[in-house]
Formats: sequence, C-alpha cells, structure tokens
Amino acid sequence: EHEKEMKKLRRDVQTGMDSSADDRVKFLIAAHEDDMKRLQYELENEAAINLQTELNNVNEKHIMELESLRTELLAVSDEKIKRAQSEANLKRIEDMKSATEKLKKEHAAEINRIRAENEQMANMSLNESVEMLRANQR
Repeated sequence: EHEKEMKKLRRDVQTGMDSSADDRVKFLIAAHEDDMKRLQYELENEAAINLQTELNNVNEKHIMELESLRTELLAVSDEKIKRAQSEANLKRIEDMKSATEKLKKEHAAEINRIRAENEQMANMSLNESVEMLRANQR
C-alpha cells in the first residue's frame, strides 16, 4: 500500500514538474517572440527614417544640380533647356530608384541578420532553459 502511494506521489510530482517546465518554455518562447517583434519594428522604423533621409539628400542634391544647370542654360534655346531638364529628371529618378533599392537591400539584409541572431539566441536560451529544467527534475 505504501509503495503504491509512493509511486503515485512520484508520478504526480513528475507530472507537476513537466507542466512547470512546459509553462516556462512557453513563457520563454513568448518573451522571445515579443523581443523579435519589437526589434523588427524598431529596425523597420530606423530603415524608413534612413530611407527618407537618403531620398531627401538625393532630392536636395539634384535640386541644386538642376538649379545650377538652369542658370548655365539661360542663354540656350528653350528646346535645349527642356531636353536637359528631362535628362536631369530621368537621372534624378534613376538615382533615387538606385538609392531606394540599395537601402531596401541593406534593410532586408539587416532584418535577416537580426532575425537569425534572435532565433539563435532564442534557441540557445530555450535549449539552456530546457536543459536546466531537466537537470532540476533529476
């Protein structure tokens, strides 16, 4: 009778420890997911600010270049002025597209790097937590 009660008690304790470990793992996973979402949000905001700053810089540069060109071309015929402005606008658009694509690629690479680091940290923390819980159960 006593032996049966001891076995039942051991099963109950083991079940409680397993449940506690599961709860701890779930908590850690949720915490890591929250951290990853926060970091992604911060990175996206920072990238958007950097992109806008770069676009503003490119736009300002091209506005100054266009103004300089306009001044130089005052003596030139209207047809030549229109052609030069069109070319400058196309170059500005091309440069802006290029800058935008560059920043998008850098942003995507940075997000992937941070995600990989976060996943690695989450896996390491999760594995360490599981190992600690297993060691505590022994």
